[in-house]
Amino acid sequence: MKYKINVLSALLVSAMLKSTFAHETYLMGSDTNVLSHATLEEDFNHPPQAAKPHVWWHWMGTCVSKEGITKDLEAMKASGIGGATIFNLSSSVQRSDAPIANCPWPDQTYRSPKYWELLRHAAAEAQRLGLELGMHNCVGYSATGGPWVTPELSMQKLVSSTLTVKGPTMEPMILPRPKVPDQTDSFYKEIAVIALPAGSHETTEAVELTGKMNAEGQLNWQVPAGTWTIHRIGHGSTGKSPHPLPEGVTALEVDKMGAAPSLYHWQQVINPIKEHLGSYCGTSFHYLTLDSYEAGPQNWTEGMRDLFKQRYGYDCLPWLAKTGATPPPKWGKQKEKAEKEAKKLTPLEQRFQRDYFDLIAQLYYENHFVQGKTLMQAAGLEMHFEAYEGPFDTVSGTALADVPMIEFWSNNNTGGGRGAASAAARAAGQQVLAAEAFTGKPSDSAWTEDPAFLKPCGDAAFATGVNRMVLHHWVQQPFEDRFKPGMTMGWWGTHFGRTQTWFEPGKAWIAYLQRCQALLQRGEPVTDNGVGLEGAGGGDAISWLCLVNEVRVDKGEIVLPSGRRYPFLVLPDRKTMLPEVVRKLEELVNAGATIVGPKPEASPSLKEYPACDAEVQRMAAKLWGDGKGENSLVHRVGKGQVILGTVEDAKRTFGITEDLRFGATDETKELRWIHRRDGEAEIYFLANVSEKRLTLTPSFRVRGKQPERWQAEDGSHFVLGRFRQVDGRTEVDLVLEGLQSVFVIFRTPVSGGEAVTAISRDGQMDKTAWVELQGTQGTLFTGEAGTYRLQKNSGKSVEMVVPVMPAPLNVHGPWQVVFAPATTAPRFEKSFPTLTSWSQDADLAMRYFSGTATYSVEIEVPVEFFAPNRRIFLDLGEVKNIAAIRVNGSDLGVLWHAPFRLDSPAVTAALHPGKNRVEIEVTNTWANRLIGDEQEPLDVVWGKPTELVGKDAGRPLVRFPDWFLSGQSRPSQGRQGFVVWNYFTKESPLLPSGLLGPVTLGTEATVNFSND
Repeated sequence: MKYKINVLSALLVSAMLKSTFAHETYLMGSDTNVLSHATLEEDFNHPPQAAKPHVWWHWMGTCVSKEGITKDLEAMKASGIGGATIFNLSSSVQRSDAPIANCPWPDQTYRSPKYWELLRHAAAEAQRLGLELGMHNCVGYSATGGPWVTPELSMQKLVSSTLTVKGPTMEPMILPRPKVPDQTDSFYKEIAVIALPAGSHETTEAVELTGKMNAEGQLNWQVPAGTWTIHRIGHGSTGKSPHPLPEGVTALEVDKMGAAPSLYHWQQVINPIKEHLGSYCGTSFHYLTLDSYEAGPQNWTEGMRDLFKQRYGYDCLPWLAKTGATPPPKWGKQKEKAEKEAKKLTPLEQRFQRDYFDLIAQLYYENHFVQGKTLMQAAGLEMHFEAYEGPFDTVSGTALADVPMIEFWSNNNTGGGRGAASAAARAAGQQVLAAEAFTGKPSDSAWTEDPAFLKPCGDAAFATGVNRMVLHHWVQQPFEDRFKPGMTMGWWGTHFGRTQTWFEPGKAWIAYLQRCQALLQRGEPVTDNGVGLEGAGGGDAISWLCLVNEVRVDKGEIVLPSGRRYPFLVLPDRKTMLPEVVRKLEELVNAGATIVGPKPEASPSLKEYPACDAEVQRMAAKLWGDGKGENSLVHRVGKGQVILGTVEDAKRTFGITEDLRFGATDETKELRWIHRRDGEAEIYFLANVSEKRLTLTPSFRVRGKQPERWQAEDGSHFVLGRFRQVDGRTEVDLVLEGLQSVFVIFRTPVSGGEAVTAISRDGQMDKTAWVELQGTQGTLFTGEAGTYRLQKNSGKSVEMVVPVMPAPLNVHGPWQVVFAPATTAPRFEKSFPTLTSWSQDADLAMRYFSGTATYSVEIEVPVEFFAPNRRIFLDLGEVKNIAAIRVNGSDLGVLWHAPFRLDSPAVTAALHPGKNRVEIEVTNTWANRLIGDEQEPLDVVWGKPTELVGKDAGRPLVRFPDWFLSGQSRPSQGRQGFVVWNYFTKESPLLPSGLLGPVTLGTEATVNFSND
């Protein structure tokens, strides 16, 4: 009974804490309550605070300043960032034992009086600027612990020693003391002494000897005949420390399974924050974060033996003596090794390990996560949580978080992330799914990255359900602005922040993220695969505890505590199931639910074995039947049914067709997409994550509604006039250029005009031309001359002739270029007869240039470019890396990924016949300047190269030089950059930079027609 009380209380706390997010969701066509009451246009044009990206804000050791904090936060505000999470790390990142020496602020150690001054200043500035501030819950980026954690309060593990003896004998014997990690060897506590006969397969033959051993380890036992193995079992600290630790800090990870240690830890985290931040706690200082779990396994806590007996009905110690019980790793070679070892266990031993690991996961949840969430809420704080890859249940942890998080890396355009966490967040009805975004290795992000490089992996993450990017990383820059790029998080990137060369033009990319997130936070994701127990079936995910205690049936649908509703529940593809789960399934099916999955044959647990198996088999026979009869795939029970097949069988049963279908010739390997429903609006996001053009004919599971195309890059949107209603679905012809994404939105009934179903040019189908509608008026857009026929859904057609357009105008030099270095080096000018890469120039100032260069040229635009029904576009060709464009003084925006073509009406409006002045500001990355610095004499001391993933990851700064601290002139005056991590050598290859072209001015036809 105590077990049920503990679990239910934890679930009730979880439900209470999540109440502000609970709202009804209907996957099959009903309204959805949403947090935003603004229109789509309002959110898209003016993204709300919740839609703004956040950043990991790394405070590196004691290298933090009030001036730097203010400048960082003001820069975040100006760039469109919505908030920042502070991480207190070592100045040298993973070398906590070797921070950068000679720091200018040695007295600002973690939690010193000056540290609290800095934190309070940050909270005050965040409040002034309207930013949301949070902090990782402890030092480092993993996991939960601190200087206040003593060895007895730290993560505990079982340790044991064995002694083999032959009986009969009455000789006293000394049992060796089990070994624990060296750094915590002072703490060790006995648990038990257990003797097992050699070769025994039954733990019932175990003999308890705990009371027969004295404090010195002497055992007095009359050994029976035979060979016996005596296990002296105790526990000690794992010795695991939060990492990486900032200067002057020693710490241990807290016991995450014990209620008292976890409570003490969370109090030590939260109470000082409340004390020092005062009214800012719960306002501008808004949340605590639990980053990815890297603390390793824990398999013991005080009182665990008794707790195990209460919950499972048998003693765990004899089984632990036989098998050990360290939760297996979740990935990599260690996981493969653990899986091989598990196969060597007997079936009963495997059942025990399942029970033991289950208890570990429950204790993590109840005593650590729920308790931490409860105290955070009492302090007015949210919990942000990357709940994956630990000895705990990802589904339960994700559902508990106020803002669940996943992660993805900058070299992954498949979506990366953590599928189970995404699926659990959907089931929990989470409005926001955040992601530690664009984490970069030095092979991908060595001051070489730009928004174009980041776009495909970001778009792929959006397609997995992410709708708040938390950029990894923005490092606190404490120094004067002349020291750029300044502080880094060692070799890790990606490098965002105010010292990045493309910080200013990169605001256009931040605006893109805002618009995407504004739409992707509306409504709820649409899921066709039902809800899966433990994520089965590829649908949304719930835990077995949630299923047993919180799931109900209404009108034949599965209803979760979040309000999410599903047509069916999918079971894991295995032959075992807990009796309490089968009992719950029987209740749900009798009430009208549909479940999908294989018939269980036994319990996975040793609890009440073997009666548990008999009970599972008895209940399963009722639910699944014997597989005979007219329809062996479906067995009806009560008001519901059990489908013995697959998710696809279930979808056919419910008539659920594909949400998004493509034409037979469509290339969709590089396409990512997601669908959300916001009341009556169907919101589809489609992204091309390749650099090649995709010509697509997607068929949407929507009927009777007008498709609209929304472009997050520039904030434009219009009604698509070319679509077809086929078999109750809507087909749309789409062309996605390389790296292009698009929202296709259906929200209003088709009315007030006819749809264009097909376009032909000179008798041949043309999928590149497109049509916009404005009520009963339409406009054809095309770049090709010819005779066009627009076929309408009524059978009528419209024919029009598009005349030959002027040949594109090649923009030649000379180009006058003003170079503004990202460093404090002086500006300089140069004339370019033709466009070439700066890195190929003989002039060293240009070859090693990093910053922004403004190209100016006068263009003579012929009068025929301005004919009616025509608009002008500007194509820059190749650009390295970002371009901001002005025409005759008009700001036309920023192009940050290929194709670098600007074809908005603003181009036509800004130009006039005759002479026109075009200015193109091109910004490259830091790489070339930092490589140029390596050609100069050294005036800093670099440490040894760091090997990472088989490749040189660069070298750390050993100490801040004396000339830097004293404000003296730099000894090596040819060096312009200052950075604490060096990725480069003098032999490093330079990157192409600048406006490479060719630059052309062209026209396209815009032919209006009546559509009534």
